[in-house]
Amino acid sequence: MSSHERDRGGTRRGEDPIEALLRRVNCNDRRERHGCEVERAALAAHRLAAATYLAAAL
Repeated sequence: MSSHERDRGGTRRGEDPIEALLRRVNCNDRRERHGCEVERAALAAHRLAAATYLAAAL
């Protein structure tokens, strides 16, 4: 799917925003598995950075 068929939030044209959120969270769309893995890696990195910050503050 080309970028012009999505809005800024990654919602497909005509797709319900809640459905888009569930699709991104659940990673049910096999064609977008790589994107889902990237999102999960970014979330894990963010959590690690937050934990490191908290540990350094203690």
